[in-house]
Amino acid sequence: MFSQRPAPAVHHDAFGHAIDPTVGYARGTLLRASEDESRRLAHCERLATVRWRAQGAAAVRIFTGNRRNYPVQASDLGSVCEEWLGPALAADEFRNAALAHLGGGAAHGVGLLNRTSAGLIAAIHALCDGRPVVALSPAGGRAHASVARGAALAGVPLVEATQDGPWQAQLQGARPALVLMTPVTSNLDLIDDATLQQMIDGAHRAGAVALVDDAYGARVRPVLLDGTPALRLGADLVITNGDKAGLHGPRAGLLAGRDALVRRTMSRASEWGLEARAPLFAGVLRALQAFAPEHLRSEAAHGAALRAALVERLGDLAEPSLLGPILREEAVLGELAARAGRWPAIVPCEATAALSVLLLRDHGIVTANTHGQPGASAALRLKPVGTALADAGGPGAVAQAVADALDQLSAWVDQPRLIAGLLFGEAA
Repeated sequence: MFSQRPAPAVHHDAFGHAIDPTVGYARGTLLRASEDESRRLAHCERLATVRWRAQGAAAVRIFTGNRRNYPVQASDLGSVCEEWLGPALAADEFRNAALAHLGGGAAHGVGLLNRTSAGLIAAIHALCDGRPVVALSPAGGRAHASVARGAALAGVPLVEATQDGPWQAQLQGARPALVLMTPVTSNLDLIDDATLQQMIDGAHRAGAVALVDDAYGARVRPVLLDGTPALRLGADLVITNGDKAGLHGPRAGLLAGRDALVRRTMSRASEWGLEARAPLFAGVLRALQAFAPEHLRSEAAHGAALRAALVERLGDLAEPSLLGPILREEAVLGELAARAGRWPAIVPCEATAALSVLLLRDHGIVTANTHGQPGASAALRLKPVGTALADAGGPGAVAQAVADALDQLSAWVDQPRLIAGLLFGEAA
């Protein structure tokens, strides 16, 4: 059995900063580790709470791409939400809704975890049995940070490869127990169906379990790209979020696939307290039943309108994605340095974090950079949901807010104490 992972190669960003291989971006003197990101999250929660109480719910606008509703019915509170019997009462109803959503069939089982990342970690630990896990991602993308953390917890090597690299050779050389594919990343980098099919087939030829992290892709690929559900492509396991890409439920990880593998993964999850409890089960069930592709198409249209408005003001700094514009962290820091005419004293992830806090404080715009968990992507992703774009004044108003925030932040790019006050509400 492998007892430790080999030390990863050290890579650097465009500014010469060493990249933390677990999260995929450079750490700085302010956002040094997960604890600092948790401080940033706590401060942003306070900012949003103050704004909500002073101006009302419509003054806090969700641009994370995650709706996070809790669409239970009044009758659910005394039945499906009941801890001892509730999930059993609705087990068949839940299984049918989950498999219809994910393209499963009679041979498949389902399970629910408190987060998608919890499911990835549990699967790695339950299924690898001392052998490596291979993570396959789109060109320019990477697996979720929980994959590296899960491999470390399981004590198994992690081999990361991308669609544009020699992934076939890496897969065969690793002799993995598990191949984890991410066809749509949080930055909405994509693997096409033909390549995903090749990856699934390659995993099976290598004698590995094929697990697809379809947090976004379970809906983005079929609805926006006319793609095929991963289970129908032959994946052994698929996991998706309960609150992303047009599915308006609570945060949770919905797992489906070969029944024996689902049971092994859920057993490990239960040992660690990662399984979803009855109230979460009820919320995801009702969200699955209420899902309509039009929800996702509407969010994509709002994102496209916002990107067009940002391009008018910022040019190619605003990259396109299927659900809204993306401002990459290195590009943002480069833009700030160019505007300031000074070398920055912060790293790229601190630049996008500071930019996002300004948007929250001054305009009520909630992003994954303000409210995401430690280790989330450092790129600023603007993915409006529901009425958020209209509540913020429309595409032009949001684009102007971003431009104004860049102007303000450029004056502070070499003053880390001011940035610290912005990020944490206090000096570093």
